Amino acid sequence: MTHPAVTNKFPAFLVGVCTPAAYRLWLFREMRSAGNWNHKVAMHRAVERAGAFDEYTGVPLRWDLLDEYAATPPQGFGVPSDLPTVQCVSGKPTFKVCARHIWAMKQSLSENEFVAVCRTLANVRGVDPNSKNPPAQKISSLPASSWLPEAEDCPGHLYKQSGDTVMFWGAWVHEDWVCRVTGRVGEMAVMEREQVTSAKAAEARVKQDEAARHEEGYEDLDYHQIVIKLRTDIFERDREGVSDWQDELIDEIRAALNQRALGFETGVNWGWWGVEIFCESVDPDKAAELFIKLLEKHKIIDYLSEISTKSGDSERIIFSPAK
Repeated sequence: MTHPAVTNKFPAFLVGVCTPAAYRLWLFREMRSAGNWNHKVAMHRAVERAGAFDEYTGVPLRWDLLDEYAATPPQGFGVPSDLPTVQCVSGKPTFKVCARHIWAMKQSLSENEFVAVCRTLANVRGVDPNSKNPPAQKISSLPASSWLPEAEDCPGHLYKQSGDTVMFWGAWVHEDWVCRVTGRVGEMAVMEREQVTSAKAAEARVKQDEAARHEEGYEDLDYHQIVIKLRTDIFERDREGVSDWQDELIDEIRAALNQRALGFETGVNWGWWGVEIFCESVDPDKAAELFIKLLEKHKIIDYLSEISTKSGDSERIIFSPAK
């Protein structure tokens, strides 16, 4: 049986957005009406395919609200219309992820019938339903980890000093979409998506945007190595029944650095001396503040030995608990 392994794999884009428990409960509720395990697997795969967005509209879904509605199934008035749900589009089963209000509008309509209704509405409203270049969509209501790519696929950022803060910009191509991130280093990014005519056109747009940012003074910054050292007795956590803290912590470090254009994780050493987590960051001090918050969240701050940074021949201890 491979089904449990498939559905127990927490979608990467939800790390830092909702808890695995809330996601599993949501998935169970979506599956309950279908009534069999194969539907649960298909729904889970639909979520991994769709990511943070409604598959009909491309609008971001409020995955960050799953924890809030985990205890009580969302129903009735006052429930956010952009909560995610799953729509069956064929009897195979095949599913699409969409917002609750999109599900309510589509209901028993086939996909072609639903699109036809939307086209009619667009014509009545004076919108070109055949437009291949809709206005850019700014996404600021969701945590950035719900739509940023994995760390290894993350675009390189460009940076610009603006007063006491450092601004960042980054862009990449997803199919025929241009995806951009902007913000202040150390703060959650804001994303803008723009659909163009083709993937080739999207690549050309990214190059054009990058050239424009260079003209505005954006440039690459140097990265500094950071080492987080945890004491040997951290492994006692496993005996306390907390055996998955390692993967959760590393995943959150990767996502948090990525979301704030601070840098990226480069490796982990596990040994008799303890644990060493290696990262590269453009702002080691802000990164260290972030690491401390994550360690406190996982209740392992007491195991922290030190956080240090190194650049060239210069090495500095950023944080060391008082003896």
